[in-house]
Amino acid sequence: MLRLHRVFRLTRYSSALRLLTNVLKDEVANIDAALFILMMMVILSANLVYLAEFKTQPNAFGLILDALWWAVITMTSIGYGEVVTVATAEKIFGVLIGIISVGMISLPTRIIASGFN
Repeated sequence: MLRLHRVFRLTRYSSALRLLTNVLKDEVANIDAALFILMMMVILSANLVYLAEFKTQPNAFGLILDALWWAVITMTSIGYGEVVTVATAEKIFGVLIGIISVGMISLPTRIIASGFN
């Protein structure tokens, strides 16, 4: 814990780190809002895919936590492939969620970058 504290004390000596911490302090509300929307997207997509797939794939989507795992993996574009949807509508839903979430995950980066202007 003390070593971590030393790293944060380095901001006194580096103007770039000071600028970064100032931007993070100024944009914390926007970043929190973007992360809240992302978490709601994860929960909503997990619930929808669970309701659509738990009867056809009880092994893959038997629990809501399994659907939550699928949603996180799909939204972060990792896509292990161990759990996939089988119906065409759910595959299209997965593609849409994957495309939308790429923009949502990059949103905090955009917020921080715009804070430097």
